[in-house]
Amino acid sequence: MKKILGTTEEFQQLLATMPQIVFISDPQWNILYINERWYEYTGTSLSINLDNMFEFTHPDDIELILKSWKLAKSTETHWLQEYRLRRHDGVYHWHLGCSAPEKDAHGQIKRWIGTITDIEEQKKIEEILKITKESLEQKVTERTLELTQTNAFLDTVIENIPNMIFVKDAEHLKFVRFNRAGEDLIGIGREHLIGKSDYDLFPSDQAEAFQAKDRAVIAGKTLVDISEEPISTQTGMRTLHTKKLPVYDSAGVPRYLLGISEDVTELKKLEKERLLFIEERISKKEDERTSKRFKFLSEASAQLGSTLDYELTLINLTNLSVPAIADWCAVELLQPDGSLKQIAVAHQNPEKIKWAWELLGKYPPDPNATFGSANVVRTGRSEMLSEISFDLLKASAINQEHLNLLQSIGLRSCICAPIRARGKVLGALTLVTTEESKRSFTQTDLHLAEEIGERAGAAVENAQLYKEARNLNRIKDEFLATLSHELRTPLNVILGHAEILKSEYNDLDRAQIKSSVEAIFRNAKTQTGLIADLLDVSSIITGKVSYKPTQVVPADTVTNIVNSLQNTAEAKGIILVSDTSQSPEAVLADPTRLHQIIWNLISNAVKFTPQGGRVTVKVNRELSQWGIAVTDTGRGIDPDFLPYVFDRFRQEDSSTTRKYGGLGLGLSIVRHLVEMHGGIVQALSKGKDQGATFQITLPMTGQISKLNPDQKKEILVETLIEQKAKAELKNIKILLVEDSEDSRMLIKLILNRAGAYVVEAESANEARAKLASFTPDIIVSDVGMPEESGIEFIKALREKKSTAQNIPAIALTAYVRKEEKDTIVKAGFQTHVSKPVSSQLLLNEIQALLQKINFY
Repeated sequence: MKKILGTTEEFQQLLATMPQIVFISDPQWNILYINERWYEYTGTSLSINLDNMFEFTHPDDIELILKSWKLAKSTETHWLQEYRLRRHDGVYHWHLGCSAPEKDAHGQIKRWIGTITDIEEQKKIEEILKITKESLEQKVTERTLELTQTNAFLDTVIENIPNMIFVKDAEHLKFVRFNRAGEDLIGIGREHLIGKSDYDLFPSDQAEAFQAKDRAVIAGKTLVDISEEPISTQTGMRTLHTKKLPVYDSAGVPRYLLGISEDVTELKKLEKERLLFIEERISKKEDERTSKRFKFLSEASAQLGSTLDYELTLINLTNLSVPAIADWCAVELLQPDGSLKQIAVAHQNPEKIKWAWELLGKYPPDPNATFGSANVVRTGRSEMLSEISFDLLKASAINQEHLNLLQSIGLRSCICAPIRARGKVLGALTLVTTEESKRSFTQTDLHLAEEIGERAGAAVENAQLYKEARNLNRIKDEFLATLSHELRTPLNVILGHAEILKSEYNDLDRAQIKSSVEAIFRNAKTQTGLIADLLDVSSIITGKVSYKPTQVVPADTVTNIVNSLQNTAEAKGIILVSDTSQSPEAVLADPTRLHQIIWNLISNAVKFTPQGGRVTVKVNRELSQWGIAVTDTGRGIDPDFLPYVFDRFRQEDSSTTRKYGGLGLGLSIVRHLVEMHGGIVQALSKGKDQGATFQITLPMTGQISKLNPDQKKEILVETLIEQKAKAELKNIKILLVEDSEDSRMLIKLILNRAGAYVVEAESANEARAKLASFTPDIIVSDVGMPEESGIEFIKALREKKSTAQNIPAIALTAYVRKEEKDTIVKAGFQTHVSKPVSSQLLLNEIQALLQKINFY
């Protein structure tokens, strides 16, 4: 194949994946290559040649094909022929065969390159307005520029494609390339086209319209499909179907505008002729039922798109169906519990509609029936009974009375089609005729019902999506309002006390100053917690939550958290107790994330439990699993809200008068972290003021006793580092690089108070100058600095051989996403501390880093 195509593997793959049948033949029309579409369409596995190719061609079309081929061969011009090709299931579809000669440098035909396109839909009068054109245009439009620059053979293909392909520069919108089809279409040689703009070739109003669309394509950064575009050429007015696409360089700057145009003048003329033919047929009543179905389909489509209240839409649809296509019409929708709910029923007589609803209430359909709406919804397949027999009525009836009622209706014919959207069955549409009208359904009616079912499904789904979008917008608005309130509340306290300290410091006693500082610290921690929750949710959404499992003792984690929250509980008059007697000795988990899970659950329980209440934390173990149950006697959870308690941004009470603060993120973070550990979390509550229990169950995938000596050494080292990290930094020399004067002053104060000797630098350049005469034990550098970032500073330091090359460094950063942390480490930092900086965390990280260097 590669020898035949003589081109890149990418182009071979393009030919193999094109939706059309693509073939290449020698000058005598012997087939050299044909892509997989031929074998998929015909179902044959035989090697292709001219004789067996005609085995799949309609016998009436073979002579016509041969005649047109001979004409194309003798005139060395394009071959274009419509003919019928048999599909693998025996059905003939109309196809458009198209082939162009490729000539060598001496003007001799080397081979013919062509496509065979299914145009069956274009031949159907009823579907004339919905012509679907699957062609080579999209792939050529998206990939032409790249392929033409890398492969000479592709240039040959482009030159022989019967569609006009052109390229303009994005800045001046002047033509930089035209293919042969473009020359033929415009009627001007490319030497007179290249370097020219639309204003040089077309009337000014038409040129302005072209360039306006071009500018819109470049600005919109997307593909634009212009189905009908009139153009003045040397051969007169033509109608083009044009697609335009901006092409960018590696920096994301638009460099070119790529376009492909198909001359659809004759096609549009044919459409008009066929439309006229349809109108003549309808006016002469040659096919009254077809006309009625077409009209019904149009009216039904209008009804389905008229409102986003899908129940009203479906009621209107049933009313429209009677008596246009049926005597009875009913619509049922699938409910969350798997049952079917009848939404609408229609009949010309209102009394019969009332009677039908009463009949449904008295004799509900059997959900396990092997026919009817329940079966259609279950299987997704339509059912049609051209004639409803007595045996079928008898099988459907619950009792004799029910059978008599069904007989009294005089049922004659029935269709039940699925209401479907994107492959998912949402319900069923049932159409029934009676003996009174003497109408019987046919396959055409079934196809119509299925089409209505598809359109109704799309309408229902759109309405549901709209409702869901509105609900999500409401939740978003509520969350943003809550976020604004929750962020402003501590900020208000911080600013208020800071202003008092600034303006009245000399007038305040030590107790007042201490009270203000504690208020600032307390609210800053609250705000930091809110931001941490937001960052955790961002990491969860992007799938970038860090997970570092190690050996953890659950009993210690629970005990430490309970002890930390004991003062808060006692201040509220709440009894907080824990039972770790059944706890496993050690499990494999991420200690930070496990602490976060347990802290969120216990602190939530304390938060929502009133004075005099009780919170119980129990660790349990069963076989290969362990878990924690947090039970409180608090406000409980409304049963209607219970299914959504772990949803992101959802709060049972998000009003401005709510009693409890927070963003509603804690439990959603818990669920994700638990699932990340391979576990599950459940919420149980009997209702308001009935308390609640949150139970997490996790796999117990490791025991500390099974660690090998190297792993035990690692844990010992980490433990010693953590212990020694609490030591002071006496006589430790530190270079502090920070552009913010306030931040620099604060960090220097923290380090000086710990006993460190600190040299300051407000930029990377100043830091390099200080390093010329000062050798620190460690460098603490901000990441986000003007002119030269901390990343660039440390990276340059590591690359240059000097005494400072191997000095350990800690990054101070507000960028805490995983990819940003990875960038920090790759640059040469050993670790990082997130802003806002905790003094104890900074000191611990510095000492831990120094201890690691000593150990390793």
